[in-house]
Amino acid sequence: MSTKATKVKRDDAPGIALKRVHVIKRGLRAGRRGVALSLRTLREAAGKTQTQVEAESGINQGDVSRLETAEKLDDYTVKLLRRYAKALGGDVELVFVWGDRRVTVAGPPRRVEEDDEPPPSSEGESSGEHSR
Repeated sequence: MSTKATKVKRDDAPGIALKRVHVIKRGLRAGRRGVALSLRTLREAAGKTQTQVEAESGINQGDVSRLETAEKLDDYTVKLLRRYAKALGGDVELVFVWGDRRVTVAGPPRRVEEDDEPPPSSEGESSGEHSR
């Protein structure tokens, strides 16, 4: 059984996006199994170029390149990593590890801004909009 490359048509774009989502999902499952993924791999799976990450995060393209090729992320701030992750459609979590114990660190409660949507009600829908 042979496979050959085909040209991607404009109509195929939704399919391409779906494939990227599957790649990211596989990557996230691999992450749960302890497989580390590079930032470049995550960016490519999200279908972004370094220039697009620069435009969406405000991080200089050269700095994006240095970040992606760094052997360790120790010298980078959580704020910068969060900006990078948001440009890819994600976020950053801090996890403290003691042996086999892992604890996700939470910051202080976030203040709700006027533009933020209220959290979903646990009592169900209270508005008159119900599906039939």
